[in-house]
Amino acid sequence: MASGSGAYPTNITNQEGPSLHGPFPYISLVFKLTSTLIIISMASLVCVTIKKTKRLHRPHNILVANVMIADVMLALWSLIPASIMYIAFAAGTENFINCSLLNFTYHPVIAYHTTFIMISIDKVVAIGFPFKYKRIMNQHVVTGMICISWLLALAISVHILFTKSGHEVPEYGVCLSEGIDFLKAILTYAIPIFMEAVITTLLNIYLAIKAYQVRKQVQKETRLSGATNQVEALQQKRRQIRKHMKPILTLLIILLGNSFITLAFIILYILGRVLLAGTVYDSIMEYVVKPNIIFLIPFFHPIVYGIHFKQIREPMMNMILRCYNRCTQNSAVP
Repeated sequence: MASGSGAYPTNITNQEGPSLHGPFPYISLVFKLTSTLIIISMASLVCVTIKKTKRLHRPHNILVANVMIADVMLALWSLIPASIMYIAFAAGTENFINCSLLNFTYHPVIAYHTTFIMISIDKVVAIGFPFKYKRIMNQHVVTGMICISWLLALAISVHILFTKSGHEVPEYGVCLSEGIDFLKAILTYAIPIFMEAVITTLLNIYLAIKAYQVRKQVQKETRLSGATNQVEALQQKRRQIRKHMKPILTLLIILLGNSFITLAFIILYILGRVLLAGTVYDSIMEYVVKPNIIFLIPFFHPIVYGIHFKQIREPMMNMILRCYNRCTQNSAVP
């Protein structure tokens, strides 16, 4: 499952171990290491920018920082157990990483998906209750929302630690599951992801309708009475809605990107299973592509928020330029 499950379906022949050897395990490990370093660097840069820029100390951006933290944790917790399995296999020692621990490390997936729901709720409150927004979305509420996202992730995933499912393949640092075990993995990870997509989409549709209604109301009042206090109040509300539209559009890009990555993987995987079963392509998808697809989504998040989202991009670029100029001046002093 491309969205982050660590349990993968396989056929009975895979119980004997992978038939794909050579450089492929090392290619998979190098990809994990490289992706993790990039994710940590980019997500940390977004978090530091939010922390050091006072005007970014708002509920939406604090929730974005929580997404970045979940991305870093997912990358690290996906890399470390897999690396231990690689090392144990290469050294010829007994592997002590089991499927229960390996699958549990993917619970940050649930944390960042629930955080996306929180971001949507924040925007609904901002547009639906503009004058009460600061009082409703105070520091304690935002902290509570972040705690809830992680508690939900742990509550949904903790049973995995006490459930033996699938079998380990130390050569590739993965856990393969089939039948009822694969169904459990789908229920554990797919349902929260589906709920996040549905809730976030509905909330964004509501916001788009709200923005359209205010716009039509402004036009109607302007035609009837010209410039009045009521029109000015509506114009102010319209400006507030437009200010919050950029974060909403950014969140939609995130959702579309996540969905595209997941659907592309599913199509390629099913085609390989149906049309090219038993071939090298099938083995590459099973042991190389599928375990590593999880790194693409946390790689995608900091790119969108660090490049597309102007509110973070501009102070981040200024911070990088200041750091570069400071380093250049220090190197020129001697």
